[in-house]
Amino acid sequence: MPYLAQDGDQYVGYVVPENLKKYWQLFRFADRESLPKIFKQVSSFDVFHYDSDKSYHGRMWAYHQIYKRLKPGAVFISDDIGDNSAYQDFCDKLNIKTTVVEYNGKYIGAFIKNK
Repeated sequence: MPYLAQDGDQYVGYVVPENLKKYWQLFRFADRESLPKIFKQVSSFDVFHYDSDKSYHGRMWAYHQIYKRLKPGAVFISDDIGDNSAYQDFCDKLNIKTTVVEYNGKYIGAFIKNK
């Protein structure tokens, strides 16, 4: 999603190829409203890229909801994990081996769900 008041709507979904857009849908609401709607349509995931709520508690809630729906062997990616310790705390709590990548002073975390 674009940042509010920055006229970025033209870029939303930009990387989705035209032949796949019929399968693509944007949810423009907070996680606690959008994730349950998404989970009603799709019950499990092979890849999930999380770039939404930046608060600690919001992320912890979302990470747990998403993790339950990741298939064994699924890839989970979370942007901006340097904002707070939610990603690391979540991975530590579930004993998840994670990889952290730094790019231009920002951090991205990724892991593969154990089978």
